[in-house]
Amino acid sequence: MNSGGLIRCQEEVRGDSTEDARIFAKVEQIYDQTLEVIRVAAERGIDTAVAVDLMAEDRISGARVSGRAWNPNRRRSG
Repeated sequence: MNSGGLIRCQEEVRGDSTEDARIFAKVEQIYDQTLEVIRVAAERGIDTAVAVDLMAEDRISGARVSGRAWNPNRRRSG
């Protein structure tokens, strides 16, 4: 499966739009995201694998704080 297929699956699971234009726009972001990983790695003097892990942890943490991600510590309402 290619990255576009994975992105489409993610959007389906989330219940978001799977229109081709939306998926293509997300695929086009991959290049810039890859450059950002390389930049962070170079800036911090770390391996790109470590950089991407740190960036993912930051992104997940931010999503949990904002309530946009599943958080096992969050109380359910109701």
